[in-house]
This record gives sequence, structure tokens and C-alpha cells, in this order.
Amino acid sequence: AYAAGFAAGNYVGLLIESKLAIGTLLVRAIVAGETEALVQALRKAGYGVTLFDASGSNGPVKVIYTVINRKELRDVILLLRRDHPHVFYTVEEARAASEGIFHKHGTLLPQTIGLKGKR
Repeated sequence: AYAAGFAAGNYVGLLIESKLAIGTLLVRAIVAGETEALVQALRKAGYGVTLFDASGSNGPVKVIYTVINRKELRDVILLLRRDHPHVFYTVEEARAASEGIFHKHGTLLPQTIGLKGKR
């Protein structure tokens, strides 16, 4: 009974945490090829973007960083995959962030990438 209660509590806690989506995330995308359209789409949607050149296993790549609210992760991943369906990205919890460009609450995604209706 104790083990079942413990497991159920963890499961319910994870569900609640995913619905509340409180916190800040760091998204790092490593992209081979052209990134200008992706960077402009992220900026147009109101996200701060840091971009730099790097060297990957198969040649030159661009590394894109953006700090977002946890609720915006789905929108950012859709933007990443729109132009680069096989983009490599990682997401990390950011304990604190300051002095940057932070997306205002709400979403600009439907207007930015041409989605119709509500998500």
C-alpha cells in the first residue's frame, strides 16, 4: 500500500507540474545549414536569441540559445522544427535569468508561422 501510494503521488505530482508549467527553460538548438529564417521567426515571435558559429561532428553548425517560460516550450519547438525537421535541441531548467529579452506572456505563434485558429 505504501509503495502504491508513493508511486501514485509521484505520478499525480508530475501531471500537476506539467499542467502548471512554472519555471524558466534554456533551449539550445544545433543547426546545420541556413538559420536566418529560424532566427528571424524566433525574434519576430518575441524571443531573445543568441546565435554563434560552432563546429559539429560533420562540419560547421550554428548554435542557437533562447531562454523561455516553460509554457512556451511547445511553441518554440514548433518553430525549430518548421524549417529544420531534424533539428538537434536540448532543454535545460534555468534557475535564474536576468538582463535579457524575455517573451511576454501569451503567444504570437499562430501569427508568426501561419497557423490558423487556436492551438
